[in-house]
Amino acid sequence: MLAFYLPGEILAMDAIDSKKHASTAKVLETSAICDIPYDSVERLSRLIPNLQVHLYRLLS
Repeated sequence: MLAFYLPGEILAMDAIDSKKHASTAKVLETSAICDIPYDSVERLSRLIPNLQVHLYRLLS
């Protein structure tokens, strides 16, 4: 990966099913990330239907 171009881009969705990542990422300059465990996203998406719709859009 060379860059994230927009805020909110997502990395590591490849591990949802297998719990193993097929790729890695290395930070080359000062960066900020937000690590959100997938079980937390699942729990919230049950409470907030629009979050689940947005997640499906990202996955497609």
